[in-house]
Amino acid sequence: MLRHKEARPPTEPRRKDRRGFTLIELLVVIAIIAILIALLLPAVQAAREAARRTQCGNNLKQLGLAAHTFHDSYGFLPPSFIGFIQGGSNIAASEVGTALDGSSNGYRGATWAWVMLPFMGEDWATQVDMNYPFSWSGYGDRKHMLVRLLFCPSRRAPMREITPGGPQYRFDGTTVINSQAGSCTDYAGNWGTDHRWTDSDVTADTANGGVYNRCFGPNLNNCNGMFVPAQITGSNSTTNDDNRNFRWRGQLTLSGIRDGSSNTILMAEKWVGLGQQGIRDTSKPSWLKSGLNQVGLNHDGSVFDIRDPFGFLRRGGDRQRNPSDGDFNNGYRSGSSHSNGSFVLLGDGAVKLCSWSADGTALDRMANRQDNYQVDWELIGGQ
Repeated sequence: MLRHKEARPPTEPRRKDRRGFTLIELLVVIAIIAILIALLLPAVQAAREAARRTQCGNNLKQLGLAAHTFHDSYGFLPPSFIGFIQGGSNIAASEVGTALDGSSNGYRGATWAWVMLPFMGEDWATQVDMNYPFSWSGYGDRKHMLVRLLFCPSRRAPMREITPGGPQYRFDGTTVINSQAGSCTDYAGNWGTDHRWTDSDVTADTANGGVYNRCFGPNLNNCNGMFVPAQITGSNSTTNDDNRNFRWRGQLTLSGIRDGSSNTILMAEKWVGLGQQGIRDTSKPSWLKSGLNQVGLNHDGSVFDIRDPFGFLRRGGDRQRNPSDGDFNNGYRSGSSHSNGSFVLLGDGAVKLCSWSADGTALDRMANRQDNYQVDWELIGGQ
């Protein structure tokens, strides 16, 4: 009789020996990952900076388009600023600045940025009446709005002037800011190579027969940049708060650019020192009164406020690269936060990145609209 064989359990597979990473292997893996990150991080940062640099150039491109649209609409380029004297007890102290001659007269007005707002794609700016000064109380909180187009993303996020000068004013319920505070800017208009403006240079005495001084009317050629003051065509002094008698017009057209708009700087990035962002020098405009070269670093106030012209104007040919440099002459210079150069906007709307090794004399001549200079880009290193 056959007997069934007893079933045997299947043979268990031989277990392989298992072990974890040794400490040395783990350290090697970590080191490899760290090396890869170290190799990739600069590339990522470079890509981000390239994107920010592109955005900065696009901002200037849009500002150039706005300036040309302004010119097409009004028949002249945006003025560097509009300034007029206004008296009367009904004018609030927070709405006036200091007259260029240092007197107590109320000096009011607007800048190129204020009159260009409707052409920058700012919907709220369509309510701006250019016959009213930026400081007019009727604008309310609108004058504190930020304009992102005016900022280079490589330097900072949009911000207002933070200068603690003048009456303190509560805005948005949480922050106390200057009553004149408006958007700062990283871009400035080119006022040429002559940065010696005295009171007589920029005061148009229209209230007394229309006697224009050095930068006005027949003397316009004394101002050789592409941003020049507006010519006042209405009353220069009134007690009427709404200032209905005040009229103005720009003095410069594209056809007045003797060198050609493609050879002349319209705007440029401006130098701003570390720790100086949002700060306006409240001791100015004493330098305007004396006619001396500008000194000081604190020139980053509101781009809409005429009280410190170096907040929105720059001497086109002078540049500064290092924001940590404490040289007092930096306050009127152009500059940027880019490693390979700074952007300029030419009068024809072209945007060029000028290398830090660009020839200073060539840049100076590009800032002058009437010296018969044709740009040699080999000297500029423009892209």
